[in-house]
Amino acid sequence: MAGPEPGTGPDPETLAFYEAEASHYADWSAAHGLPRHFRRFAARLSPGAAVLDLGCGGGWAALAFAERGHAVTALDPSAAMLARLDGVAGVRTCLGDIAALDAQTRFGGIWAHFSLQHVPRAAFPVTLARVAGHLAPGGWLFLGLHEGRQTRRDGLGRLYCHHEADAVATALRDLGLGPAALARARSTGYDGTPIAVMYLEAQALG
Repeated sequence: MAGPEPGTGPDPETLAFYEAEASHYADWSAAHGLPRHFRRFAARLSPGAAVLDLGCGGGWAALAFAERGHAVTALDPSAAMLARLDGVAGVRTCLGDIAALDAQTRFGGIWAHFSLQHVPRAAFPVTLARVAGHLAPGGWLFLGLHEGRQTRRDGLGRLYCHHEADAVATALRDLGLGPAALARARSTGYDGTPIAVMYLEAQALG
């Protein structure tokens, strides 16, 4: 059963998990290789585009974008996660959440792979609006989220706010992004829990 709605900043318990588990979590996520949805999204980007890896975790996507010649900003509230990317050519690290970026910064691609689901539900609309505001005209956004209606903590204490595809697609459209491409899959979380996931891609119009 979900508890009271958390505050609007980074969830302390979730952040503490990633700080303590950074090395093991990064190795686990990198061991899966580049997923098909990453390759599909990367193919949408213009050569040399500025890319934001939003909630970069262990950094596997940031590394893959940099290897493809993109100028990558890896953003994460966990200093332990970002430390793995220190000194990597083509990758600039930034500690914090989306509010840590300069308001004028724009990206040709934003990759948010199962990071925004850790945002407290009350803060999700404003967070999504900030994310959309950092897309350059014609830029692409990728969202990976758990699908559903729950607000819960997993067996490791991490906060998860599940979202419904139609609601997220509508929110993206209202923010000037569209049309949203949607794919669904079944997966297993780091804690071993089976999960329903969705991948949404949308382009900034204008």
